[in-house]
Amino acid sequence: QPSGFSNLTLSCEPIFPAAMTTKGQEQAALAAKVGNFKSAIAVDKGSVEKQHQSRVKRFEALTSCLAKEQCVDGTIEAMETFGERERKGVRAGCKRWSTSDFKSLRTLGEGSFGVVHLVRRTDSDEYYALKQMKKSGCRRKN
Repeated sequence: QPSGFSNLTLSCEPIFPAAMTTKGQEQAALAAKVGNFKSAIAVDKGSVEKQHQSRVKRFEALTSCLAKEQCVDGTIEAMETFGERERKGVRAGCKRWSTSDFKSLRTLGEGSFGVVHLVRRTDSDEYYALKQMKKSGCRRKN
């Protein structure tokens, strides 16, 4: 041994013992991940079923109301309007918005995370506040 190192002892312990896992630990971790995934799917499934039940109730309310009025011409028009509104609601839940869906009208304010704009949707007259942020700034602050 070189001089000055005579009092040192060598250790054969792993540097990262937590990184070394047994097969049982790996299986337990995998089972936990699968359990989390199943519970997330169950929550989403419950939400979808609740939305479906709401649509069925609205349809039943419409049909019972129209049956009381016994008006054939209005019934067809009401059913078409109802169907279009329901389809629009379902599609709205599926659509991903982008900045091209909006027209910026003016700047409402500026802050440390970004700029807030007053915008109008291009396909309707709905107004929103849109916050424009730089991803690099968010990553740096978080």
